[in-house]
Amino acid sequence: MSERDIAVVLPCYGQAHFLADAVESLRAQTLPPAEILVVDDGSPDDVPAAVAGFPEVRVVRQENRGLSGARNRGLAETTAPFVHFLDADDTLRPHALETLRSWMIARPEAALAWGFNQPYNDDGRPIGWGATSFDGVPGYAALLEQNVVGAPVGALFRREPLESVGGFAEDLDACEDWELYLRLARLHSIGCVGVLLADYRHHGSNMSTKNALMYASACEVLARQERWVRGRSEWEAALARGRRHVEVRYGFPARIDHLRALTDAGRWADAAVQGARLAIRFPGAVIGALLDRGRRG
Repeated sequence: MSERDIAVVLPCYGQAHFLADAVESLRAQTLPPAEILVVDDGSPDDVPAAVAGFPEVRVVRQENRGLSGARNRGLAETTAPFVHFLDADDTLRPHALETLRSWMIARPEAALAWGFNQPYNDDGRPIGWGATSFDGVPGYAALLEQNVVGAPVGALFRREPLESVGGFAEDLDACEDWELYLRLARLHSIGCVGVLLADYRHHGSNMSTKNALMYASACEVLARQERWVRGRSEWEAALARGRRHVEVRYGFPARIDHLRALTDAGRWADAAVQGARLAIRFPGAVIGALLDRGRRG
């Protein structure tokens, strides 16, 4: 098998101005990809012009199908045995593809490998740490509790198992990556290489900033696991923990957003009721939010 056996798929909608940075990060790889495919997902900006200076990049255009649809189109249009999905606004560290491939080659049973990512602002400043505390080889139960993989920016897929499970679910508006990881983990080994591999650009249009959407989608992802976990006590317990995690991670922020909307609209009585419910349901989170606001002044 040739070392240059990785296809990189870059879905793009409204982010053509970021594409050059993403492609330059691929050019800088210690192990260059065999294929670089940009999927223009009916983007309103000029995607072909953004990559016109990169002869190694191929562009396909389709009517807008959303992020999952664009990724699946890229999967169908490429042939390399390994596939990486790099969003147009993100970049890879130079050793990323080589590190991921080496881990996968040493573990032929693995369907997915991933590393950590560093979130940063548009001005290039790091804003925290994107790695989960997980480092190793999880089972399905660990993924039921939370998305220990994170965004696909730091992940490499083996094509055959990815195609066998049907790629990304196009009927989910968010958390489609987590749902895919769960389908893979039920059938295959997956693992974390434990090193920083990617940079995740954080801006107002990121999916992860839309709390209500993320909450609804995460709840749907876990609901889809019920038929698989039924009768398996370990998995049932993990699913219950996952639902609690989703409530705190997305449910509480979504309700805070709703509370702010009520106060902005001057609906003080409704806001008071909503605030009381939050304090009862999420006492620790409410106290933490108040303390954080106090520290910020």
